[in-house]
Amino acid sequence: MTIENYIAIAIGLLELVCGPLLVRHREKVFHFFNDAQRALGGRVGRVTAKGSSPSMMRFLGVVLTMMGVVTIGAGIFGREP
Repeated sequence: MTIENYIAIAIGLLELVCGPLLVRHREKVFHFFNDAQRALGGRVGRVTAKGSSPSMMRFLGVVLTMMGVVTIGAGIFGREP
């Protein structure tokens, strides 16, 4: 295994930890990003923030967890030529 494999495994583990945390604390994370978008985006940010919901954070957490599994698999089974 090369250093790239170990880096991929470390990033995959980080994704596996952050994904479920994002699902669990989606309300807090959603309100943080929503408030930041309103504050920094001006009028367009306020309009955009109205259309989002905490369920999107759940979706992103699940996607992040799946990416972690794929990244760990690539780190374990990936071969260098």
